[in-house]
Order: sequence, then C-alpha cells, then structure tokens
Amino acid sequence: MIRLSSFTILSHPLPDQNIVLMNGYSGALDIIQPELAVFFKEMIKNSPRGQAFFEKKILPHETFSILLERGHLTTSTHDEEKMLVSEIGHGLHEMEKKRPYFMIVPNMDCNYRCTYCFERHLQKNLNNKSSNINYYKNNVVMTSEMVPRIFSCIENIQKNAGASQGGMINLYGGEPLDFKNKRLLDTIFKLGADKGYWFVAITNGHHLDSFLPVIKMNTLRKVQVTIDGPRHIHDKTRIHRGGTSSFDRIFENIHKVLAVGGKVDIRVHVSPQNINQFKTVLGLFEKEGWTNNEAVIIYANTLYRKNDGGKVCVDLQTSDISTYLDQMVDNYNNVFTSAPAVHIAQDIAAVFEKGERFSLKGAYCGANFGHYIFAPDQNIYVCWESIGKENSKIGHYRSKDGPIFNQTVVKKWFNRSVSDIEECLECEFALICGGGCAQYAKYNTSSSNKPYCNDFQRTFELALADEVARRWDYLQNAGIDYQSNTLIQQGGN
Repeated sequence: MIRLSSFTILSHPLPDQNIVLMNGYSGALDIIQPELAVFFKEMIKNSPRGQAFFEKKILPHETFSILLERGHLTTSTHDEEKMLVSEIGHGLHEMEKKRPYFMIVPNMDCNYRCTYCFERHLQKNLNNKSSNINYYKNNVVMTSEMVPRIFSCIENIQKNAGASQGGMINLYGGEPLDFKNKRLLDTIFKLGADKGYWFVAITNGHHLDSFLPVIKMNTLRKVQVTIDGPRHIHDKTRIHRGGTSSFDRIFENIHKVLAVGGKVDIRVHVSPQNINQFKTVLGLFEKEGWTNNEAVIIYANTLYRKNDGGKVCVDLQTSDISTYLDQMVDNYNNVFTSAPAVHIAQDIAAVFEKGERFSLKGAYCGANFGHYIFAPDQNIYVCWESIGKENSKIGHYRSKDGPIFNQTVVKKWFNRSVSDIEECLECEFALICGGGCAQYAKYNTSSSNKPYCNDFQRTFELALADEVARRWDYLQNAGIDYQSNTLIQQGGN
C-alpha cells in the first residue's frame, strides 16, 4: 500500500501561502499548494504514525507520480523507513569522522566580564590555587612552546582520519585575540599559515585592530563578534574590565576588519528584556553599511542558561524570536532570525544553485564525530561548552610523540549519532538536527545518548519557509512557473 512518508516535513506558509514539502531522509524539497498541505497535515494528525495510507485516485495523476518519485509517498513500511534512516545516519556519521575539526584556545581568561557568560565559573577560579586551571599552575595562557606540538597533533589526527592536511582552525577562549598574547598569536598564525591552515575566531572584538595584518593576508579570514543591543544596553551586559565602552570599540573594529577585506559574523543576543530593541540595532547596522553587505552575516541568538535544577533552558525560544523578527529582516539578504536559519540558508543555496538535495547529517556537531580543542592546560577537549571539564577531556598533547587519547571517552563522544538514539529514529527531523547537543542532553536527562530537541522543529519549519522565500526572485528568474494546481519541483533531481 502507498502512504505518506513518516518523515514528511511541512514548512510554515510562504508569502503566497504555498508550503515547502520536504522529505527528512532524502532531502528532497518541493513546493505544494496549501490545500494539499492541509490534506497532508490532517492525515498526519488523524493517522497513527506510519499509517497515513491513501489511494492513488485521491490526487491528480501527475501530482501523485511526482510525489511518489520524489519519496514523499512511499510503499515502504514505517519500520523500513526507520531502518533506512538509521543506515543513512550511520553512513553520514562515518563520513563525518573523516572530516575532523580543530580549535585552539590560546587564553582561558577574558578582558570582558559578560553578565551571562557560561565560562564565568572557570574565570572566577583562575586565581584559586586549588582549581584545575589557574594562574599559579601557569595553564591559563598557552606558551609558544606548545604551538608546534599542537600543529603536529593536528597533522597526526588528519592523517589518521584520511583527511587532507591544512584547512580551517577556530580560535576560541576566554578571549582568543587578546593583545597581551599577541606574540603567542603571531606564532600560531605564522606556523599555521606555513603549514596550509587558515583561521576564524570567536572573539569579543576588542583588540581586532591589533590583528589587521593577518586579516589582510587572509590568514584570519572571519571573526564572530557579539552585540547585545544599542550602546546603553550592550555596555551593561558586555562589560570591558577596563571600563571603556565595549560597544564603541567593537563598532570601530568591525569597520577596520571590513576595510582590509575581512569577513564578520555579528551575533545579536536577544532576550525578553531587549528583543524590542532589535529594530533599533538593525537601523544602526544599516547606517554603518553592514546590512546587505556580502562580507557580513547578522543573526539573532537566544541565551542559554542553567536553571536551579542544573538543566539547560532559555527565557526566549528561538522560534518565538523568529516569529517576532520575521518581518524586520525581510529587506535584508544577510540578516537572519537565528543561528539555525544561517545554516539552513547555506543548505538551501546548494539546493537552488546546484540542484542538490538538502544537506543531511548523522550527528549534531563535531563533538560527536571529530572535534579537537587544544587548551592551555595541554589537554584536548571535545566540546566547547565544557572546556576544562573532566567529562569533555578526551586526551592531552604533552607528549612529543603526538596526542595521547583516552579511547573510552573518545568513543563515548564520537560514537553518538542519530542511528543510536531510538527517539531520533521516530522523528522526521533526525537527519537534519542530528540529535541535538550531547552536553545539553546530559544536563537535562543525565544521558548524552538522549536527544536534545529544544525548539528545533518549529524553528526549522519557520526558517525553511523564510529561506525559500528569500529565493523567490531566483525561482522566477529561473523560469519556474507557479501554476494553480501543479506540484512544483525544485532541486534534488
């Protein structure tokens, strides 16, 4: 019998009320009329999972044939589809293991004291002799002698994974681009560039003007900075320890980075207290020439925190942010309502520009297939949310012979995929979200082998519609005709 795939995804309405129809394990995207979407939604709502059966005569022959060909309709059973999702997830995960990611943390301290920083507990103890990372142990800031060993480890890991030498390395902290550590950073940049590596940095942006030469040389290719609102709000939450306005300094440095050809991601933290200021912030960005600028990506981001019970929560869901900001970003091609929307935009681009299917994944992030974070304490961590924590420590680089790993911990992190999480195999978003953050799952369920779903489903449905709508002009210019009773194909042929 023929039925609607158990892994059917329907977006929020497009401007003309059409709907994006997606298959969660093939990545096929199509646009359907709202009447057909309503029909599908009713079938899903009123049928037990995997039993949305219907006869061929219900739909026009052409529409039925396209739906079947594209995988939205299937003759497979629900269990057969689950098995296929598991197999795809496993295959993707094995491929992902061949693409390791690297992060270097030059400095665990920071010249800012942001009110919401999740590393605050670590920074408070940097002068505590009994803490694992502190100034008395000289393991807060890297030494130049550590740098060659780090690159040797990176090359070793890439070789063992069958990956090409060179590529991107992320700089993280603390504050990675602190001018006090410029000599160390010069060593990192020079040795990295000599070996074919290039860098991006997640930075507070305060000392970016000290690194313009490596940005101009394209060694440091992109930086991510954060703005929390207009100056009077931002300076109260992103506090420079020297007492100067962090808002003014960041704005000045963004201009300097762009002037030498660098790229900037601007993350705008939003909360119930400041979301009503987002339009004002966009106005400031527009005045500076950063909106609709190909070298800049701007996106809103919620703040995660732990409640009194130690579980991760947010005061403002990402989907609520997307709904609130949706119309504000319509006039800008580089402004997004969330971090997931940025990633979806990249995947959508491949669909429309290259005819590929939507990119799928077997695991949430590099922490589950090959993320190596080199910290000043000479340990190698796997999750940037838990640098310095024992559960994230997968090895060390103290040996001159290469990295030494705790294989038990490595397997625990790198073997987590949607294929091994039963709840994920029942979810149409499994191969899109990858099971969610393992560390947050651990906080909230006491097990990293559980999913961390958060607000992904609604966020994705909103972002999918938004990103297809952004491509509206492209669709029309490509000659794709939106007839009244036809299911329109796009991408993934």
